[in-house]
Amino acid sequence: MANITRTSSAAGRKARLLCAGMAIAVGAAVLGAGLPMGLAAIAAAPGDAVAHALRARQNLSEEELVRLAASRARALAWHDDVDHRRELASALAALAPRRAEPARYYLESMEQTRAALLAAPASPHDWLRLAGLGLASSGHQARARAASDFSTALLTGADTPGLRPGVLQVGFRLWSSLPGSAKSMLLDVMRHAWRDGGTMERRGILALADANGLLELALMALREEEGIEPYLGGRLS
Repeated sequence: MANITRTSSAAGRKARLLCAGMAIAVGAAVLGAGLPMGLAAIAAAPGDAVAHALRARQNLSEEELVRLAASRARALAWHDDVDHRRELASALAALAPRRAEPARYYLESMEQTRAALLAAPASPHDWLRLAGLGLASSGHQARARAASDFSTALLTGADTPGLRPGVLQVGFRLWSSLPGSAKSMLLDVMRHAWRDGGTMERRGILALADANGLLELALMALREEEGIEPYLGGRLS
């Protein structure tokens, strides 16, 4: 009887030790997984306020953009996060015109945007940014790629109030390179922007079309829309 009791007690201790070991292993795994995320959050913190201002479409200084880009690059060294990649891409694109070598910044922004798309391939915002960045590159191939990226932006849902200004700006510039389906969708975006906009927004749409040699086309596409009558003579004033 004593032997049975000792054997049972030993088995119990082994089971408890095994459970404790498993708990320690699981805890270590959880801690190991969470540690990079925590370190990434700490690294990103200096640029969080700038990222918030960027999302609010506020004007940012060069110093702020540099701080945002640096903080996101440090954070990504610890943990891959699609929002940090998008913010880094936006910061680099905004910095490019202010730098002596803008092409390098545009290229890096494109690479970060493509990496973000690998994680979220149905993001119209990222496809639109990629198309806009493509316009900054020279050559027929770059323009054709930008037109393809723009078409994908439309197909993934770029016809939203927040994206429409960018869609019109990029789309009008790419008009001659777009396939017929993308042109039709772009004109729909313009009509929706017209219906939702006030006088200033509507004038802005027509001024943008005029700047790209598309005023007559825009007026024709908007001829049935409310409020278009004063502009049908081609006058923007």
